Amino acid sequence: MIGIVGPADSVALATQIAAEGGFADMLLPGVYRHADEASELARGLDPSCTVVLFTGQAPYMMAGSELTEAEPQFVSHSGADLYRCIAQVLIECGGEMPRVTVDSIDEPTVLSAFADLGLPTPSAHPLGSPEDHAVPADVAEIIAFHRAALADGRADAVLTCLAEVHAVLLEEGVRVWRIEHTARTMADALQRARLSHDLIRSREEQLAVALFAPDRARLAELDVFEREVVRMRVHRELLEVARRNGGRLTAVEGGLFSVAMSRLTLDDDLDGGFGEAWPMEIAVDGLVLHVGVGVANTFEHAETLARTALDGAQRTGRTQVSFPDGRMVPIDEAVQSQP
Repeated sequence: MIGIVGPADSVALATQIAAEGGFADMLLPGVYRHADEASELARGLDPSCTVVLFTGQAPYMMAGSELTEAEPQFVSHSGADLYRCIAQVLIECGGEMPRVTVDSIDEPTVLSAFADLGLPTPSAHPLGSPEDHAVPADVAEIIAFHRAALADGRADAVLTCLAEVHAVLLEEGVRVWRIEHTARTMADALQRARLSHDLIRSREEQLAVALFAPDRARLAELDVFEREVVRMRVHRELLEVARRNGGRLTAVEGGLFSVAMSRLTLDDDLDGGFGEAWPMEIAVDGLVLHVGVGVANTFEHAETLARTALDGAQRTGRTQVSFPDGRMVPIDEAVQSQP
């Protein structure tokens, strides 16, 4: 499911577009009257959704980091959204653009749009980048910014992305216009959310199978008793690997061992830099185990890919991961190349 968090009109637009696209049943709406309700709504949607889409960057920055299960995304306000709003202002003001303040849209987009149209540079409330992990301004601060600019003569009107700011200033008699998402902007954001949802679900359904092969040259140096002792120690070591990864250990013909697990477990290990959860290699009493990992939708396919990866590991001396599309990469590079 895809959660959609925003004011009533933005959520309604998203629902309409989803209905036209035939995937309205994938949306779980979370409508707020005030932006500070976004966190509570997002937390409520988190357990049931693979993606939670916020209809604005400000609520995303306020609430996105609180999600533990779903992937947070937001609908960024595009230049098209701003151009449409400017066109509306010009129509309603007889072609004369008042001096305005703008909030909740990134400053380069604002300055570029007004410069392209030959309009006076507006006063823009800064909007931090999500990557900066900046604490976003609350609604009261944004309203205060507009009031101050109106009071000291820097602006005659307001352009805002926030429904709550629009409602408050409109009630005060301020000339204020809402920068709303165009249908194209919303449709693009919903498409990205659907692709993320499909990718996450695909990974949830996939398996990862790791095959472990003892170095045959080293085994040949051991007598029968020593080989059995080492085999038991290898089995114990791999049982611990399986336990840490929530997998299942199986002895395979040819002296191999396999550990089957969820692909999500493998992805988590890769993203976490392995730590103690996933071995780059295993050595027991000087016996090195080569490792090949296969990822696929069925155990049989994953095991087949794991055998291919194991061949590569034995040739290169580096653990390999083989993906369903045929790519095979060293495990320490797999985190950068996951589909």
